[in-house]
Amino acid sequence: LSKEKFVAAHFILSDECDLRCPYCFVDHKKNIMSREVAKKGVDFLFNGAIESGSNSIVITFFGGEPTLNIDLMKEILDYALLKSSDIALQTRKNIKPFFSMVTNGMIWSDELTSFLEYWREKTGVIDVELSYDGIPEVQNFSRIAYDLDGHTSGEMMEINLPKIVEFAKKNSIKLGEEIYIHSVVTRKSLPYLSENWKYFNE
Repeated sequence: LSKEKFVAAHFILSDECDLRCPYCFVDHKKNIMSREVAKKGVDFLFNGAIESGSNSIVITFFGGEPTLNIDLMKEILDYALLKSSDIALQTRKNIKPFFSMVTNGMIWSDELTSFLEYWREKTGVIDVELSYDGIPEVQNFSRIAYDLDGHTSGEMMEINLPKIVEFAKKNSIKLGEEIYIHSVVTRKSLPYLSENWKYFNE
């Protein structure tokens, strides 16, 4: 076994997803991370930080689609912040937890925005990576809708992008910093690269 101490990890909150992207590596079963496993994961990272002398850990909410398990994201965030405080009181070691989330952005609900506001209130910053592939045409052939109430993924992206922009304005969030976009580039989508960049930039 490696003697390296881990201080960062992706937490697979759910294997399930509302898309079926052809390049996805996840086996979409109905597996959900339990609270016990989540807490053990947080403990593991803090132990790694203590043993390595690191002053931070990084937890990435991942999936599948993490927004299908918002309650667990909040529990992980709260537990990590409490653990950080407890360690500081008991050992005088200040180990700060940082959080990020990778989401396909198909579910931009009131529940999600409430969680993001809570996350930002507790930590001062959010780190949300929107996984969109491009203009609606590209989004539709790259991101196959599976459970979107009859909408294509391109339609959901167009519905949710204005909501995301409004959320950012309301909370004084600069788009491109705390909320940003990444795209998977394939042979099929490569010819649209410039058009996709212009679309998201606008």
